[in-house]
Amino acid sequence: MNGKDKLKKAVFAKIYVLIAVILLFAALIVIRLFTASAEFWTRTFYRFIQSFFGPLASLIPFSLAEVFFILFGVTIITLIVLIIIDFSKKRGLIGLNKTLALILVATSTFAYYFATAGVAYGRYPVDIPQHQEDVESSEYVEIIEHFLADFNACADELEFTAEGSVIRPYSIRELSEILKIEYARLESDYFTSFTPNVKPMFLSFLFREFNITGISFAPTTEPNINYLTPDSQLVSTMAHEIAHSKGAMREQDANLVAAYILLNSDDPYLRYSGYFTTFYSIISLSNYVGDEDKYGELSNSLRDEIKGDYQYSRSYWEKYDFLDDMATWFNNLYLMIVGNNGVSSYVDTPDIDETTDPDTGDPVYYIKEYSPYQKLYFYFYYS
Repeated sequence: MNGKDKLKKAVFAKIYVLIAVILLFAALIVIRLFTASAEFWTRTFYRFIQSFFGPLASLIPFSLAEVFFILFGVTIITLIVLIIIDFSKKRGLIGLNKTLALILVATSTFAYYFATAGVAYGRYPVDIPQHQEDVESSEYVEIIEHFLADFNACADELEFTAEGSVIRPYSIRELSEILKIEYARLESDYFTSFTPNVKPMFLSFLFREFNITGISFAPTTEPNINYLTPDSQLVSTMAHEIAHSKGAMREQDANLVAAYILLNSDDPYLRYSGYFTTFYSIISLSNYVGDEDKYGELSNSLRDEIKGDYQYSRSYWEKYDFLDDMATWFNNLYLMIVGNNGVSSYVDTPDIDETTDPDTGDPVYYIKEYSPYQKLYFYFYYS
């Protein structure tokens, strides 16, 4: 067999493999479309992958996800350059062979990613306790004040920088171990049993430019943290990414798990971070008590350190917004493709409806369906 025949054989072999990968991906899409099959797949295939790779990945101190991103990018760029060279030199068959290799690398990588992460977007809602009964609006202020007092108490036990940021009392490694203990308190079998280590990313300075605080990479089952994230948000991001690695792929589900873990903790720093990232949801109830000044009154009751930390966090991220829009666009596209509600799924919002005041004829807004965070706060309050 001469070189040309061998090349033709290699081309056809890649075509056959590519067809197989496409068929596999199509099968995964069908599995994703049905909740029961997506649940079964996640509890079997992904759970096996996580239980096998998770302990191994946790032994490695650096992020395998970052290594993969770099190698994948280098491979794609190299193949593109070689393909351009081949076609420019009239080596059509060689160029075709490398083009198929490029397509095969991309499709097989995406198919494996979809098998580990994408299918799980179709599983049942996350198993976290929430209050499902109606709550009278007359109780809103009392509920808010209950948690506001604890938020202030947490801040009272912590230290803050001169710039206004809270100072985390633990290293990232220590926080990773603390979160393992907190996650062990989850009794539901919805989550994988193994909790992996959170990896600080070497390229954090680059992720900061994209306003990305962390990523969870399902193929390596690793939660990764941008260690340059402000301390008020760092541990909540870690808890969020761990939730992804344990099978809660949808953003709103991972947010809810992280909030439950942090707000249910006895540690003031963890609870502070839980409040810092979710308190807007519970205090917003004050907009529906018939007193236009109540929201401002309650907000002003927060300790000055907390208000300063919110200002510090806003100012911090405003300095790194050059690539934020591009990252948001790609993230929104990805979330829409896998069946999530885009980047809006990060925001916890209730379902608001409108009625009319019979005395004045003015519109009156009320909460028709409470948001996941609000239901979680109600659960803690009434428990």
